[in-house]
Amino acid sequence: MERQPYHFPELFTGDWDLFKKVLQNRQTVFVFDMDGILANSAKIVLKKFTEKTGVAVKPSEIDGWDFLTNLARKSGLSEETIEHAEDDWYKAEVLGNAQRYLYIRPVIQKTVGYYGSANNFVLTSRNHTLRESTSSWFRQKLPEIHDENIIMRKEGDLRKSVPFKVDNLRIFAEAAPWIIFIDDNIDFIKGALEAKIPNCLTVYVPLGKNMPDIRHERLILIKRYPNEIQAMYPLMDAIGRAISQDGNNDSVAHSY
Repeated sequence: MERQPYHFPELFTGDWDLFKKVLQNRQTVFVFDMDGILANSAKIVLKKFTEKTGVAVKPSEIDGWDFLTNLARKSGLSEETIEHAEDDWYKAEVLGNAQRYLYIRPVIQKTVGYYGSANNFVLTSRNHTLRESTSSWFRQKLPEIHDENIIMRKEGDLRKSVPFKVDNLRIFAEAAPWIIFIDDNIDFIKGALEAKIPNCLTVYVPLGKNMPDIRHERLILIKRYPNEIQAMYPLMDAIGRAISQDGNNDSVAHSY
């Protein structure tokens, strides 16, 4: 398949002026999701699925939360395989081998360099049992993120994933003029917007074919490029443009 040429305005949708305003404030706090934003967990999980089932699949084809379950069902696989299709998303030995997304380290280096390490956090809904493997991953793949800035559930925390993230976003928002929340799961993005945190700008970077079904003045959509490898070049480019002196946007889209 021939790669489409890179055209930034087609990959950024939302209020560019607000995005630029938030990013040009050096007190802005960045809150990154881990799996799907920093760690390319999908690539290794889908590879495991193909090895087990013989069904070929790519991250660019993901179209929903239960993607592998639905794919297993459509492929006529056994009930046991269907039931356990998503298991590898929660295994430390699998997730620990995930690579970081292409171009995501320059993103982190840019945000740490411009806003300071104290203003860069990871907020993940991973279970507390994955704490050590998660910390180890960051030491190896993104050492710019300090361990104390990796926010995870503690043992005994029974909150569901959306309330867990929203509660922490509220805490961040109380101590910063702006927070910018970057996630690949539309449920977390919706939760943040529905919480009506006025100084929280949400950036949705969808996996595969997942596109937003909502509109909001504080919702930014940034797609991936090259799409076939789900790389983060547009996110890196958007941040670079926003914090540059001229803030050139090449007439980015302002509606969905």
